[in-house]
Amino acid sequence: MIEPGYALARHNRGYARFTRGEHDQAIADYSAAIRLDPRLGWAYPNRYPARAMAGREAGLAAADWDRAQRLLPNHPRVRETLAFVRRDVADAQPSREFTTRISN
Repeated sequence: MIEPGYALARHNRGYARFTRGEHDQAIADYSAAIRLDPRLGWAYPNRYPARAMAGREAGLAAADWDRAQRLLPNHPRVRETLAFVRRDVADAQPSREFTTRISN
């Protein structure tokens, strides 16, 4: 059980869920982390591919990327996330490669 008011714990659980392919649960955890701490910069670029891979909330996914750019300007990991999502996220192989790379 994680501490309910601990944004980083929510973020980390979302990250773990994303790597397991549990995109809806990851989105919920990232969203909870953002509600608790809107300046938690990594929650936005991490929620972005979860939304895109879930195949919904495309406009919200783009808003996440914009927010990530404002909080983490010019960070290479933010640009890498955008490049991943711009690829065909429906193709399972790039998705597996990305989740393997970010979880190492």
